[in-house]
Amino acid sequence: MMPVRILKRKTLYIYCEKYSDAKSSLLAWHDLVSKRQYDNHADLKNDFPTADYVGGNRYVFNIKGNRFRLIVSLNFHVKLGYVKWFGPHAEYEKINAGEVKYADPCH
Repeated sequence: MMPVRILKRKTLYIYCEKYSDAKSSLLAWHDLVSKRQYDNHADLKNDFPTADYVGGNRYVFNIKGNRFRLIVSLNFHVKLGYVKWFGPHAEYEKINAGEVKYADPCH
């Protein structure tokens, strides 16, 4: 059994600093994902029923009661995830989740 490994964990920690009110929810998401084995979308939906597939291996997760959104590119075959974007729901409405490029949280 191989759990999902999230690349660029530092990015998550930077987002935790930037959005301190989302920190515990974001870290709880990471803790769960990094302990589970997801072989497909159905497996993911067992833990995250509101996760949406938006194309290109990207999934959108509701964080902290839908106040924030997290976009992650997931590769189920090699068990890797890559954080693409995180921010408040209002900012999420301004982007295209299926196409947004990696957003460096330092800028």
